[in-house]
Amino acid sequence: MPKVHLVATKPLRYATRALHAGDSFSAIPKDARLLKLLGKAVDAPAGVAPELKPAEEADPVDALRAQYAELTGQEANKRWGARRLETEIDELTNPPPPVAATSGELAGDPVLEAGGEPAPEAVGEPAPEAGGDDDDQNGSLI
Repeated sequence: MPKVHLVATKPLRYATRALHAGDSFSAIPKDARLLKLLGKAVDAPAGVAPELKPAEEADPVDALRAQYAELTGQEANKRWGARRLETEIDELTNPPPPVAATSGELAGDPVLEAGGEPAPEAVGEPAPEAGGDDDDQNGSLI
């Protein structure tokens, strides 16, 4: 369907665009007829083409989201901004080095050497005494 070229005479919204007086735009014939009857627009002069807005520049966040998706195989959270995406991508491309204990800390402790939890004595806690409940320690029978 051919479009009709119009010029806005008053501020109006058409096709999700906020138009001001003097802005040129295109409308379908049915809408053009109605806008002219309401006095919101007039036919554009013969040599005037509708204004076309330049294509928007690519958002840098979109490029970061694409990079994150390429690295992880899943989409980035839509609420993440550029700073968070850069941090996530940096962590994926440059993982922090693992923290390794020195050989002196591991020597003689088979649990630590196997990568398990440290013994209570190793972290400064007294070892639990064998064969008793906590209630028996204070001497009450209740």
